[in-house]
Amino acid sequence: MTSDFAPFDATTEDIEARQVLRDGVPATMRSSLVAWIGDRVVDRRGWGQVRVLQDIENNCDITLNLGASTIQAGNTTRDSLHSLGDRDLLLTTHYLLSRQVFGNAGHADLEKVLTDGRSRWTIGKTSNDKWGLIARVPQGVQEAAETLIAQGGSAGQLLANAWAYVHDLNPDDSVAYWNAVKAVEAAALPALGITKPSATLNNVILTIERKDAAWRLPFLREHTEYPSKTVLLGMLKSLYRGQRDRHGSEAYSDVTHDEAIAAVLISVTLVGLFAGGLVMERDSETFV
Repeated sequence: MTSDFAPFDATTEDIEARQVLRDGVPATMRSSLVAWIGDRVVDRRGWGQVRVLQDIENNCDITLNLGASTIQAGNTTRDSLHSLGDRDLLLTTHYLLSRQVFGNAGHADLEKVLTDGRSRWTIGKTSNDKWGLIARVPQGVQEAAETLIAQGGSAGQLLANAWAYVHDLNPDDSVAYWNAVKAVEAAALPALGITKPSATLNNVILTIERKDAAWRLPFLREHTEYPSKTVLLGMLKSLYRGQRDRHGSEAYSDVTHDEAIAAVLISVTLVGLFAGGLVMERDSETFV
């Protein structure tokens, strides 16, 4: 979601360009973001809260030029914040959110800054279940994932973990991918009646592609070359094969961030299909 404001003389191309999310801290958003942080680290008397600033320095590994003084003027504090690089400024915001400085009272104000600034970052729950900055995704995709997560169960929790790890300010792509695979396993294994304790995603694939199996999606009309069974197997095999950092794999290498995002999005679809009872053995004669 981005701001719905557009200049009065904006062209169609201008409006489309304003829908593109921006990384880092855009120059036009910097003052607003510094003001939000300043409201949380400068007290009502206009003094910087040195203890909070020291905590920021120590936890985020950044320098705010505090020196040995136990007091600091508010304008000096804001100047220090303004001089931070993009990542350090975002990291400071992330830290304050995670520590819930002044509770959640400032969330709406910060979200407005991020939305109006067309930032790719928004407020959400992180991999450690605390508030923080997470990557912004299209609203429909976010709602679909949240619906599945809210349904609970092991698949929902694993999907929540995958979503949090891949969209965190400091994403852990390998852990996100692992949780995405496990989420699909948790939803697919019981749906297919697989009870083997050590069963994995590979067992799911083998069960569906068995020659006499008729696992399909509930489409009454199917493409002759790409029936739903083939499409389902394609997603499962892509997810399974793409996990290059599996323990013991001969082709071991770290997965990329884009690979992890793709894996999590595929897992959202697959968990929805299996958990929703949409993958069933169906009589092939009912399909035309």
